[in-house]
Amino acid sequence: MKPLHKILAAFTAILTLLSLSGCTNDLKEENTVLNLSRCLQPMNLSSRVNSAYGNRVTFSWDVTKDAENYILIVYSDKAMTQEVLSKSLTPDQVPFVVDLDPDQTYYFKVQAQASGKSDSKWAESEKSVKTYAVKDNLFLTFS
Repeated sequence: MKPLHKILAAFTAILTLLSLSGCTNDLKEENTVLNLSRCLQPMNLSSRVNSAYGNRVTFSWDVTKDAENYILIVYSDKAMTQEVLSKSLTPDQVPFVVDLDPDQTYYFKVQAQASGKSDSKWAESEKSVKTYAVKDNLFLTFS
């Protein structure tokens, strides 16, 4: 055999051994449970004013499996220093409806909590919610 053929045969044998040794039948089980030390941050925060009342606001967000309760804090200023409402809610109380003062702008944030886990990071709403006073009919009819 020529030296080049010997080198090529040795190289082919090594590649064959490497490819066979890399194959295993040890398949790992699929991990379908995610164990975190912290609650997941609430997502998809929203607020909606009921048009029939003007000051009745519905606060909502996505509820996660790991949260036992949520802390909702509503502020009257964008800097979130003037607290108007602080409420602890269970997941079945979401969405939460509350009457606030009319003709005001509010901002809110939410945090998830569970025993045995750290609290989630605060989720702050990017949008404000503006309440208003429902105006009576301006064109009254007299009989």
